Amino acid sequence: MICAGRTPEQCHSGDRLDAPIQFSRIKPLKGEPMRFIFISKDLKIPISFIPDPVQSEDNGCKLNAVRLSAKFELALIEGMGFPPDAEVRLMNSNGESPEAVVILDDKGVSATADKSTGVVVKTDARGAIQATLLNKTTGSTTGSEVVQVIAPHCSPKIQYSWGVF
Repeated sequence: MICAGRTPEQCHSGDRLDAPIQFSRIKPLKGEPMRFIFISKDLKIPISFIPDPVQSEDNGCKLNAVRLSAKFELALIEGMGFPPDAEVRLMNSNGESPEAVVILDDKGVSATADKSTGVVVKTDARGAIQATLLNKTTGSTTGSEVVQVIAPHCSPKIQYSWGVF
């Protein structure tokens, strides 16, 4: 993006036409989404991105975690590249079903869980999944979470620390 202002009131003092717009902010946390909106007289452009993502890829399947709470106790797990309308398994670091998971899809909340084999999640027509994961914080103020999705041809795995800024 550039500042195309041509008068001193438009972005600068007139000495740097078409200068790049620079943002300054404290470094975002791992997995933290950044949101901006650019507003002009007759246009609004929202932008959201994650500068330091938690992500992995395996055989074309991608998995990432988005920080939903300050200390990452709550995470949005997103996956794509899986077979369309297929069942995949969401596992935690112990090779078990995560303690608390909400599956999001266009048909409502749906998933089946078995502690030893994980949460069975059905992918959508594009081969994508979304789940909200509450990390087990009982008895500890910090920890690490490993999340893996197991599909027929791929098995991406991510890891992130929670309880820290």
